[in-house]
Amino acid sequence: MKSKTKAKFIGFHLYDKVIDAPRCTCDCCIVEGRRPSENDGSATTKCSVPPSNADVGACPVKCSVVNDPIFSNFDIIVQDRFCFFECVPAGNIAPAKKVELQNAVDASFKGGSLLNTPCVHMTKDQVSLATDSDGNGRDPLFSAP
Repeated sequence: MKSKTKAKFIGFHLYDKVIDAPRCTCDCCIVEGRRPSENDGSATTKCSVPPSNADVGACPVKCSVVNDPIFSNFDIIVQDRFCFFECVPAGNIAPAKKVELQNAVDASFKGGSLLNTPCVHMTKDQVSLATDSDGNGRDPLFSAP
């Protein structure tokens, strides 16, 4: 008599694409002043990539966003775009104001300050402000029209 054995299916993942770009992160973003066309009066800062001469390490020009709630139509985007739509300033002092404070007469007496302000990833509650129906993202600091 032959013994009957049932094959047991062990699930596996099927990948249809290899993404070589590194994962997007707010570590490659700093606070920058908004352009006049981006300023609504209350929001004067945004997150952006540092200037090319800044020493922030090896940050990519393009990065990956897999299963991202804001960029639902993309796997790879420009890092600057990720900074603008998904990162929020860790402080609200514009860079020009920080330079002014750094150059003040008593700045060294108070210990000075760093000129660059880092950016952090937005909270889950803030994601809905940056999500748009077209999957391209929306400026999270402006109210919806």
